[in-house]
Amino acid sequence: MTKYSPKFKAELVHLCLEEDYSVNEIKNNYGISKSLIYSWIDQVNVSGYQILARRAKQKYSQNFKLMVVKYYQNHNEGYSKVASYFKINQSQVRKWVKDFENYGITALRLKKIGRPSMKKSKGKKALKEIPKTKEEEYKQKISDLEEKLRYTQMELDISKKLRALKERK
Repeated sequence: MTKYSPKFKAELVHLCLEEDYSVNEIKNNYGISKSLIYSWIDQVNVSGYQILARRAKQKYSQNFKLMVVKYYQNHNEGYSKVASYFKINQSQVRKWVKDFENYGITALRLKKIGRPSMKKSKGKKALKEIPKTKEEEYKQKISDLEEKLRYTQMELDISKKLRALKERK
């Protein structure tokens, strides 16, 4: 993946927002995907041009990751909007959501710092076998119950709308 300088990103966003160039024109002239350009524009609209500056590698707590995942699940917004809201990378949001959906809360743990072991790793499959701490068990249970509540609320809303439509006829 190509890394673009903050100055270059800011210049392209400026062309879109201030100079009235279309995203298609920029895509054709610079060979950059439209989704990437749109994500930069979203970031600038939410947080300003300083958000485009490259940041040092940052570690996020399990609670922060869970908060981002919950925000994504509860709001009807895409990865880029959620990423702009939390001022993080959109691919990071996508990864956390997918990991949480596939492996639960243990996938959101902080990774060990340092050189990895030379032993053969089982990869993501091993995450299912990692024992959860009590706190993680409670968070996972709360998360499951929130998901169930969201689904039940959706069913209730649908049945209310259906009842209202039948009464109208």
